[in-house]
Amino acid sequence: MPDLLSHFEVYINAQKGVGFNAFVFSTGIIIAAVLLHFYGNSQLAVGLRNGTFIIGITLIAMGVGLRISQENILKERKLLYQEDQAAFAKAETERMTKVKNNYSRGQIIMTGLVVIALLAFLLVRNQVWQGVSLSLSVFFLGNVIIEAFSYLAILAYYNQLTN
Repeated sequence: MPDLLSHFEVYINAQKGVGFNAFVFSTGIIIAAVLLHFYGNSQLAVGLRNGTFIIGITLIAMGVGLRISQENILKERKLLYQEDQAAFAKAETERMTKVKNNYSRGQIIMTGLVVIALLAFLLVRNQVWQGVSLSLSVFFLGNVIIEAFSYLAILAYYNQLTN
């Protein structure tokens, strides 16, 4: 069982890394928005700028929120582990089963949103909204990629819990 706590800590650190990846991604998106502000001369650029700026801020909030939530989970679960290792294992197995099962659903939803955003780009004639839809497609695709990295940690920890 002591090994289980170390696997839990590795998982939490990996999830914090996902939060950091979201922060890095958002920084790149905000830099793109700033560049578009100064160098974009079309309505499409205005839509991209506005969309990427809002998405960048959203991603920062998501990354910070993920780090904070993982810290809270770490504190709560360490206390549970110290009190009752069997209850810790049971609670973590239940939690990680839900996380693992929700992963595919989340990826399907995000991929669907990428497709919808790209369709909106093709169907909408207003260039500002085309720019917004392109920025949304980048946001959703970025989330798909970030979550794919997250899944590696989810699966490794889940396998440790269930084996």
